Amino acid sequence: MPRRASRGRLAGLLATILVAVAGCAVGPSARPVIVVRDGTTDTPTTSGRSAPLPPLDEPAASSITWSDCGAATRARLGDTAGSSSLPFHCGQITGVLDAPNNPGVGEVALSVLKAGTGPIPLVVVNDVGGDPGTLYAARLASQLPEPMLTVFSLVGMDRRGTGASDPLQCAPQSARTRIVGFDPADSQLDALLDAARVASQECVLAMDDRLTALDSWRTAGDLEQLRVELGVGHLNAIGHGDGSRVLTAYADRYAGHTGRFVLDGSPDPTLDATGLAKATAAGAEAAFEAFAADCRTRGCALGGNPKQELLALVDQLRAHPMADHTGFELTAGGALHAVLAGLATRAVWPALADAIARARAGDSGPLAQFVAPLLGLVDGASPKPHLPGAGQGRVEPARLDAELTRCNDTLTRLPPEQI
Repeated sequence: MPRRASRGRLAGLLATILVAVAGCAVGPSARPVIVVRDGTTDTPTTSGRSAPLPPLDEPAASSITWSDCGAATRARLGDTAGSSSLPFHCGQITGVLDAPNNPGVGEVALSVLKAGTGPIPLVVVNDVGGDPGTLYAARLASQLPEPMLTVFSLVGMDRRGTGASDPLQCAPQSARTRIVGFDPADSQLDALLDAARVASQECVLAMDDRLTALDSWRTAGDLEQLRVELGVGHLNAIGHGDGSRVLTAYADRYAGHTGRFVLDGSPDPTLDATGLAKATAAGAEAAFEAFAADCRTRGCALGGNPKQELLALVDQLRAHPMADHTGFELTAGGALHAVLAGLATRAVWPALADAIARARAGDSGPLAQFVAPLLGLVDGASPKPHLPGAGQGRVEPARLDAELTRCNDTLTRLPPEQI
């Protein structure tokens, strides 16, 4: 296949997968089923003058009770755990639910983790569909030079509705499986739309007003509560993916407490749903190109053309979905979801390349593990133990459920004919 055709085909598959997993492609109306946007977004003003940098505050008096959770966190990190001497501590704070139809009322439990010993807290906010914030902070800390973590401590918070922060667990497993397993080359969208509609409706029935309280604006309020309980005057933070949107909302709501922000992969606020979907797909395509280049440099198992190997695997699974030892069936759509999940963490790229190669050879197990968090599964079928702190064991919530709440940040969705 010519290189240009191969590139266009992969970009198209990634675009469809990225749109399909978001509830913003669901239903015939102009607004998502679960969207409630009760506020307005002010147009930001700009100034030609540069403001002085806010200080890097050390805590005056933190009210968070931290407990050691090093062993449990390293178990969650697995092969990416890094140094065994890096300290991890876990805690919990309480935010205000603040549902649109019941403002200022209700509570939401928020799980937090601190990595390192540095006196200056640096909060990290991840994409809603990625690793929970506690795991993301731990993973990022394990990749940083140890001297940095004697100056800063990374603080991660599981966003409301994710991880161990009152996680959203409402979509039927059958609907999750149908959404993740959707073949992006299929022009018939009825099955996908029906599955997403069922997931949304079940979540509306199960969660009621809690569902409408899961958005970036209210998550920014949780960050303000975290700042207060950390005991600092300014919030210094890193936002990854749509975590950057949360920090933008924070700066809008709490300008006087906004410290130094780094926005990594921030969504373009000027794009409509169509433009955002295309930009996101282009970003995924660029990430795969970087993965492929790294793969070739290392001499990985995918050989000289990793993209062609992935496309061949997709065709292979389209013709014959592949079950692992637990009976979990990996489809073409599931494989692409797995690849997108693996691309998000550079440290696991070697494992992702090996997993694609093993799937090409008939063993889908390793690649299925990359998509398992979306479904709340491990080894294809068994509940995955979630370890937010030492001595705690819970079922890892399916990340797909929280992914469906992205629509709470937008007033528009893609009509089916544009998917």
